[in-house]
Amino acid sequence: MKRFSLLLIASALLFGCATPQENRSAGHVVIPANVKLGQTTWVPGEGDIRDLEAQVGFLFLNPDLRLTGLPELPPPYPLGDYLVRYTVAGPADQPYILGEAVHRNRPEAATHLDPTSPGFDPKQAKGPMYFTLLYDVKTSTIREIHFNMR
Repeated sequence: MKRFSLLLIASALLFGCATPQENRSAGHVVIPANVKLGQTTWVPGEGDIRDLEAQVGFLFLNPDLRLTGLPELPPPYPLGDYLVRYTVAGPADQPYILGEAVHRNRPEAATHLDPTSPGFDPKQAKGPMYFTLLYDVKTSTIREIHFNMR
């Protein structure tokens, strides 16, 4: 019996160590844009962002061709380590959610979620601590997550 208990504890520790990182949500803000769906201006809700971030988190753990710009995959930081500004773009019949993400440890993170700040400059924001994303609202699909490594 004692041996069985030790085996169970060892198995739990082994499988616990092999479990992927928790996929927690990024800190975020949604900045309204002038995209009209029908007669009303559409702004993504928390449910839309939750669905989008579930896909981003999945791609971080299971990268495919939509995740670009990194020399090695998967990304070195989990989604929950980033702050993301979301906004809507595109024509009314084909809206997209755009995301600009900065790692929480970067100096510009202090103002990144302020809708009045300009966000980060993609030409200066290089490395795995910054990424942009494009989400197709109509198909509920991540089109691209791009880390600017150049």
